[in-house]
Amino acid sequence: GWLNGTPWKSVLLNPLSLRMSRGLSQDPCFNGALVRVQQAARMAALIHGEDAPDLLSLAQHYFRGLPLNELREVDLKRRRKSVPGDKRPSCTLSSSLRSKTVSLELGEVDAFLSHSWYDCSARKWMALQKWGNAFRKLHGREPTLWLDEACLDPEHLEETVSCIPIFVAACSELLVLAGQTYSSRLWCLLEVFMFQHTSAEDAKITAINLGDLLAPEPSQIDVQKATCFKRSDQDRILSVLKAKVGYETFNSGVRKAFTWR
Repeated sequence: GWLNGTPWKSVLLNPLSLRMSRGLSQDPCFNGALVRVQQAARMAALIHGEDAPDLLSLAQHYFRGLPLNELREVDLKRRRKSVPGDKRPSCTLSSSLRSKTVSLELGEVDAFLSHSWYDCSARKWMALQKWGNAFRKLHGREPTLWLDEACLDPEHLEETVSCIPIFVAACSELLVLAGQTYSSRLWCLLEVFMFQHTSAEDAKITAINLGDLLAPEPSQIDVQKATCFKRSDQDRILSVLKAKVGYETFNSGVRKAFTWR
């Protein structure tokens, strides 16, 4: 259970009464988004040891979206050497790409792009263009994405990283581009889990296999084998998951998201 024996899912689905310095839109269409981000704020607070209302306020302040037509293939290439499993793009943040983002209300971004910086950029680019073309055909407009490189604030990196669970919940769709290293990234798996358990019933997870035999076999996904660039993040996240969710419950849930396209 999450707290005092309360089942973890019932806690996630119990909306919090949170104060916000910049509230969500009062338009009824955002009511569901409000509930989802409140749930995600609770998880973020457990992981980072922060106050949930403060994190929710920060998330609204820093929430941005990138129009897909502003993205280029080169933007999906890793710009540094590091350790596989790194989900903290502190050296890959692009000021030029960030300048193309727009400030949005929580709930107004079409898709959260979940991917590994160590997977093939060309394969990711092709999959993303195919997804974007389908979106334009269906909705008649350009989609907006939440992409870490563009939407994290390099001048307030720790603050914006702590809000990632909220950013996940504030997007209408989770777009997973899964290659060889995806399942080794703890932040990536956490993004899937958070979207599953804070999203609306009709929310959509699109998991795309990047080709060949590179993508993980769902049965092989194991959160205990996933890593973060910062060991302190890894230890903290795993500690929370072990105590409040359980590794097997987490693994079982995340594996269900991987129906390849």
